[in-house]
Amino acid sequence: VRVVSREAIGTEYEAFLDAVMKEPYVVGWHYCGFIEGTRDLGRVNLAFPRQAGLVDPTGEPYDCAVDKVASANRSASKTHEEAKGNDDGAIWISPRISP
Repeated sequence: VRVVSREAIGTEYEAFLDAVMKEPYVVGWHYCGFIEGTRDLGRVNLAFPRQAGLVDPTGEPYDCAVDKVASANRSASKTHEEAKGNDDGAIWISPRISP
């Protein structure tokens, strides 16, 4: 998902994690691109400078994103625990995620 702002990074993370944790068969999830790439990384891989990182290339956090991520992470265990026993055998595919 392309995001339009730093705030949207946290909002999308929160929405995805909440949806995934509602599935009882999920055992974990890894957020790739924690540190945002610099523009010159485009010569290595075109996707690198477009990452939606939670911190800038110098390590300074984007507080507007990190606050939402932290809140979502605190809720994840409870949401996942509530999902136990709700497995209907269906596989969930998010409409928010594009290949």
